[in-house]
Amino acid sequence: MIKLAFSDFWHDPFPFEPENNFFVHALRRALEGVEVVDPSACDVLIYGPFGDSHRKYRDCLKIFYTGENLPPDYSCCHYALTFNPDPCGGRNLRLPLWYHYIDWFNVKSYGSPHWLVPPKMLNGSERFSGQIAERFCAIVYGKPVRSRKLAIKAFDRYKKVDVYGKATHATPLPDGELAKLKALSGYRFSLCYENSISEGYHTEKLLHGKVAGGIPIYYGHSSVAADFNPDCCIQAASMPLGELVELVRRIDQSPAAYRQLVEQPLFSELPDLASLIESLSRLVRSTPEPQLLCTPTRTPLALLVQGWPRGWRARLRRLIQRLLQRAKRLP
Repeated sequence: MIKLAFSDFWHDPFPFEPENNFFVHALRRALEGVEVVDPSACDVLIYGPFGDSHRKYRDCLKIFYTGENLPPDYSCCHYALTFNPDPCGGRNLRLPLWYHYIDWFNVKSYGSPHWLVPPKMLNGSERFSGQIAERFCAIVYGKPVRSRKLAIKAFDRYKKVDVYGKATHATPLPDGELAKLKALSGYRFSLCYENSISEGYHTEKLLHGKVAGGIPIYYGHSSVAADFNPDCCIQAASMPLGELVELVRRIDQSPAAYRQLVEQPLFSELPDLASLIESLSRLVRSTPEPQLLCTPTRTPLALLVQGWPRGWRARLRRLIQRLLQRAKRLP
């Protein structure tokens, strides 16, 4: 019997479901007697980066999970599940975010993600849409990251890029993955830009861009080749924007070149889910050495900004100091 609990996971746009998620279905495939309980009664606590409720619980095996580009604080956890390929002395297991968007266990939905990609769509034996994509290019995003805005501006000089999502009030989309893929399926290309670049950091963006049926223009680390077929997309981060736009223009205007790229499979080899599940089950069954947990040496804010350029961090410190000074002058 393993008493499993979750804490500090996402709430938007749909809340994380403790009884229906990648972790619980994966562990129940490998182990018998996996019961989801309240964190106060658990043997194993898997917690995310969206809160600090996990700090209340010390008498359990604690595993930190993040799909974000954030490092774990090992003073608060025994193990971590992250995008990072570095095993960190056996304390980190790589589990990139895109794994959570595929329907490995035939459940259709985790609530959040709301719609899961059927495995038949991974190898091309089933298509998301039978429609012929006629429009040029689209992007769906929420955070107005500089790299995305620059790409949109550069491609607009060739042909108009349609922008969807929370980043714009002009063309909003309903929440959920299905609405996103339906929008992208009408386009020959899609801008699939990660919000930052780090080795191993690959979210659902390339997966969704490819499954929608067009050619993904992917902006991320070159380590994407370890997860996906590197020839299934145009790797935007490997060239200047001007060269990227020119490459896309040539492909767009050549039916043969477009067909050759769009027919590339998403994966060179299908992911080894069984091996990942086995590694995850070994973690939850382990008995780590006793250690003092939840005495972090860095604040959550420091963890968030540690990858920022030094100048940005200095400006943030000055802003916080000014706000504190103003607060002192309040009546």
